[in-house]
Amino acid sequence: MALRVLAQSPKRTVSVGVGLALAASVLEAIPSLGAPQSRLGRAILDSSAHAAVGACTYAASLALEGATMLDSGVVAAAVLSSALDVDHFLAARSASLADAVSLRQRPFAHTVTVGMLLVAAAGGVAGRRGGAVAWAAAASHQLRDALGSARKPPSSRAFL
Repeated sequence: MALRVLAQSPKRTVSVGVGLALAASVLEAIPSLGAPQSRLGRAILDSSAHAAVGACTYAASLALEGATMLDSGVVAAAVLSSALDVDHFLAARSASLADAVSLRQRPFAHTVTVGMLLVAAAGGVAGRRGGAVAWAAAASHQLRDALGSARKPPSSRAFL
């Protein structure tokens, strides 16, 4: 299932990837401008930035392969990148956003081991493209969170 409107050449694929990267950069810059102040606003922004970075990572992998069309994996990588944060609610054992964002350490799915298991499972179930989508989502999520929390004390669980 290709995104036909985006498709005729590797250059166009790279252009779309650059556009996604710019969107991700804008989403990353918004908090430094002083907005949003609410937990919900920050959570929506964080989830949107994860989606944009995950989509960009997958699009970049397609461009590196010389793909002439973006496929539905771009959308899947965006959704999965955001969905990885559901483990905050599981770790908090609560549906409360306040509890989910107040954890003392990164939740269980935010470890390299779980990320690699996700990639292996997706590759086993959905083939090479599924593994690439899962890799883009997991790797970009891990890196974005790690870079964003550089001022926080590291969790030893991040590398388990």
